[in-house]
Formats: sequence, structure tokens, C-alpha cells
Amino acid sequence: MAAQELANKGIAVLQIGEGPLHDQTESKPEEGPANQSGFESAMDYLDSQGIIDRKRVGLIGFSRTAFHVKYALTHSGYHFAAATAAEGIDFGYWMYVAVYGNSLLGQWAYKSMYGGIPWQANWKPWMKDSISFNFDKIHTPLRLEANSSCSIITEWETFTALRLLKKPVDLIYIPHGDHPLVKPWERMTSQQGNVDWFAFWLKGEEDADPAKTEQYVRWRELRKLQEQNDAPATVQSRN
Repeated sequence: MAAQELANKGIAVLQIGEGPLHDQTESKPEEGPANQSGFESAMDYLDSQGIIDRKRVGLIGFSRTAFHVKYALTHSGYHFAAATAAEGIDFGYWMYVAVYGNSLLGQWAYKSMYGGIPWQANWKPWMKDSISFNFDKIHTPLRLEANSSCSIITEWETFTALRLLKKPVDLIYIPHGDHPLVKPWERMTSQQGNVDWFAFWLKGEEDADPAKTEQYVRWRELRKLQEQNDAPATVQSRN
């Protein structure tokens, strides 16, 4: 959502639009894998053209595409150096129980995605495809954005799970925001925050603005977590 500003930082930006594949896969088991494949194909192509460094690729998703980002982070074997999932559905267990399971449209979407409720004999599709049971596979620093009291509830599962797993995660809460954000200060918080986030993780850059000191203190601690997670496991033996 801040393509020109990211480009001004020397970060190449690819915006993937909706096409026929979107209509064919939406709210179906193929939706996550299809969009994951799109990310991976884009990386392969841009890398073959010498446009990107595939070790420094980030993902941003908003609303529906936040699900695509989270799915790729939990299911792809490709490396993503940073990501943002803003104000979006993720088809997780907690989001189903807390919000979408209480509406007919939500029940239909989840049933179409997983074949039914996450209990009884239908638990296997949830375990395999839902982000809720695959958080341990995320190896990417993740920025979450919630723009309402409902959104902060639905994002809490991802935030808490990654904190419990000691993985780098940042949660930005804009209490009275819109979908998408409209007010100038709120848009600046989101978009400039993403520019700072990706410049930090992809390029190792920090804004010298003193007002952002606390932000970078927090992110440096997250970077320590990332370094610990990336460190190869050591095996200690006893004689």
C-alpha cells in the first residue's frame, strides 16, 4: 500500500492483481496454494531477470490478501525476509470461533475452505491447511495491523502464538480506523510504518527521526530473536 514510497527506498515493488485464478479459487482449498505459487513464481522470474535479491524479499497483504501472506509464510519453502498482514481474514481457528462462525456467510466460507467444522472427523484439513496449526513454520518477521476492536481480537491468535514461539512479531493497533484506512494520520501510521519495517529488515536501514527511537529499540530486540531462530542448532554430547 506504499508502493512509490518503497520504491523511493530502492525496494522493487510488484503488485499482484486479481485475475481469473482469483474467481476460480476463492474460498476453496486451492486459494492458499494458488496464491503461494504466484508469490514463488514471481520470485523465480524476477530473480532470473536480475531484478531482486531473493534473500531479501518481503510480502504485504491487506484484507483478503493477508490470508495469502500468512498461508505462504506457513506453507512455502521459499525464504521471505519480512512480511506484513494488515486488517485481514486468515481462515484460522480462532477467527472462526470468535467471529466468522457466528455468521452464515462466514460458516459457508470456512466450510468451503476446509469441508466443515474443525472437530469430529473433519480435523485433518484444518491441521494441514489452517495457519492456526502451522505457526511454528513461520520463519519471517511479521508485522500485523488491526484497525478496529474486532480486528484486534482476530489478530490476537497470530500475535500471541508467535510470541509464545519466540518469533519476531509486531502488532500495530489503530482503534478507530476504517477498512481501508482513510484519516491521514492513520494512513501515515500504516504506510510509513511499512516503509520503515521493510527498510529495516530488507536493507538494514533505520530512520533517523528521534520520534521513532522506541520503534527501533523494539525492532532491534526482534532482530535478536530472528538471529536466534536462524542460528543452526547445536548438539551437545557427553563423554
